[in-house]
Amino acid sequence: MAACTNPTCTSATITVVDTAGDFGFGTSIAIGLDGNPIISYYDYSNGDLKVAACTNPTCTTSVNTTIDTTGDVGWYTSIAIGVDGNPIISYVEILGGDLKVAACTNPTCTTSIWTTIDTTGEVGYYTSIAIGVDGNPIISYFDVSNGDLKVAVCTNPTCNLDSPTATITAIDTTGDAFYSSTAIGTNGNPVISYYDYSNGDLKVAVCNNPTCTAATPATIDTAINVGYFTSIAIGTNGNPIISYQDASNYELKVAVCTNSICTNATAFPVGTSGHVRPYTSIAIGRNGVPIIGYTDESNGDLKVASAWWLAGGR
Repeated sequence: MAACTNPTCTSATITVVDTAGDFGFGTSIAIGLDGNPIISYYDYSNGDLKVAACTNPTCTTSVNTTIDTTGDVGWYTSIAIGVDGNPIISYVEILGGDLKVAACTNPTCTTSIWTTIDTTGEVGYYTSIAIGVDGNPIISYFDVSNGDLKVAVCTNPTCNLDSPTATITAIDTTGDAFYSSTAIGTNGNPVISYYDYSNGDLKVAVCNNPTCTAATPATIDTAINVGYFTSIAIGTNGNPIISYQDASNYELKVAVCTNSICTNATAFPVGTSGHVRPYTSIAIGRNGVPIIGYTDESNGDLKVASAWWLAGGR
């Protein structure tokens, strides 16, 4: 884990969190109510889902817990903090091709209850979880069997109390929807960025209501092969901002939506030096400036771009 030592991340402290095997695939991070990071990740050596709960804000030490060992589980994790203060994690079970959710029963996730959410075909790839305005988790993911972008909206805060546990809706059925990322807009409706593999475009689906029973997809960037590894955040002006890879030019790009429902956006190249490849992640700093983590494959480096000129969107 890299903990920045200043607000613009010009320097960072690197800490090895887990060394007992081949770990760290498909990581996702959230900040707990105690201010300490908590990280979900895939244990490649054992095929398990694990969680590392940092014991301090810079994560120099952590408590690591295996969460789910049922089959080859833990790919494409996404973590959020529930309304009860406990982490909740979405992920896929590869062997069964199912979407699953693990609801931690305490803030450091030393124990949890996992639930299978969607078993219809091969589903649950590229998950992204957010907490809706009603406190119930909302998960976007890729339905491999049908090539659809789907959304599962849990019927309770821990996704395991009711039957059915979630309401599932296919949001975009027009092409293969990879690399989804979900945020909650200022109007309470989810906004989902993703890559349209069939057309090579970056797309955004804006849900028409808080439970996303319907959505309006829009194509944001149509340059050839753009939209890999999307990550979405809501700017200080309420407009979505998306980081992603331009696979044709190996560039990091950012799309700044011009309104809260993202019917139009302006795309900017941000990281153009080196062979920029996968795994972008965007967040909005306390100063309103987007900050993006990404991989420079040419040099084998983790990089951070502080997009100061995009503060709040424009």
